[in-house]
Amino acid sequence: MTTKTQELEVTEEVADENDGTISPIELAKLAGVRPQMVYQYIGKGNIAAERNSNGKLRVQESVATEWVASYLERKAEREASKLAKQEAELAGAEA
Repeated sequence: MTTKTQELEVTEEVADENDGTISPIELAKLAGVRPQMVYQYIGKGNIAAERNSNGKLRVQESVATEWVASYLERKAEREASKLAKQEAELAGAEA
């Protein structure tokens, strides 16, 4: 399992190779999600993206970094909440 710091470092490396932008597919790989999810977020306006001169969607590195960090934080919170709920259920069953 990678940490937030590792994910952000990878994002910066990919962005450096592409003049400060990454593709939605690269963003999905960094966040560990399906590309469809990233495209949905872009379509809904939750991730800002622009088309380059070739018509390809690109996400600014700063936007990608912020989104990955936010996504991973929300994911960790959901997992912690789920674990706490399971522990509470186990404690209730033992009582």
